[in-house]
Amino acid sequence: MNIKILDIRKTKFANSICLAFVNIQTDTFVIKGLRIINGRNGLFVSYPREKGKDDKWYDILYPVDVMVKQEIENYVLGEYNKYIGKIPAGLPPEG
Repeated sequence: MNIKILDIRKTKFANSICLAFVNIQTDTFVIKGLRIINGRNGLFVSYPREKGKDDKWYDILYPVDVMVKQEIENYVLGEYNKYIGKIPAGLPPEG
């Protein structure tokens, strides 16, 4: 699967576990609203969610195939690490 980053935006909140928002394109679809999360076990990619009428959050998109999920996560986190390496220290985050 070919994956291309369309957009990476760092969050403005210094103490947030959400570090950035990412939009990607593959051969057959576009995913907007991926989030890079700093979790207990390190960084991971979270998929788009929406809040239900019961005030709970529900995933609206996620890969069913574990290999596809891993490929997307590896690519997105790799590109994010390249991206943050290009930002000079002391500049405010984009958003």
